[in-house]
Amino acid sequence: MLKISSAFVLLVLFSAPVRAQDSSEEAFEKLKSLVGKWTGVGPSGLTLVVTYELVSGGQAVVETRVPKGEPSMVSIFHLDNDELMMTHYCSVGNQPRMKADLTSPGTIEFSMIDVTGLSSENEGHMYGLRFDFDDPSHLRQLWTWREDGKNLPSAFTLERVEE
Repeated sequence: MLKISSAFVLLVLFSAPVRAQDSSEEAFEKLKSLVGKWTGVGPSGLTLVVTYELVSGGQAVVETRVPKGEPSMVSIFHLDNDELMMTHYCSVGNQPRMKADLTSPGTIEFSMIDVTGLSSENEGHMYGLRFDFDDPSHLRQLWTWREDGKNLPSAFTLERVEE
């Protein structure tokens, strides 16, 4: 019985890293499935167009956000070994780098690792991003802006208009 228990513990210990890697790869595949053109609505009725493009031989997904009346912004998603990463090139001139947390099924949540282009931690910058996948044509995003130590979430609903 002790041998069976020991074998089970070893199986669980050695399976966890493989599952985490599979989860990052599966999450990246979900992001790849977004390729196309989307329209959306955000806070206070803000409208935007979002496109997803597969680049670098399928190794990266580029999201381009064009809010009506505002400058465009780009985020690039990619795998770094067994981690899903993103860098957001913000129109305010900074570049938060984030890593995905894949603990919730159907959700990809990115948390900030570091940010370039800030002269102070109190300056405004994106601090987090959550994707909620409703179905192949509908997506929700929750972007978190951080300024003066306060988090300000902004929710967006997106609908696919072209593949």
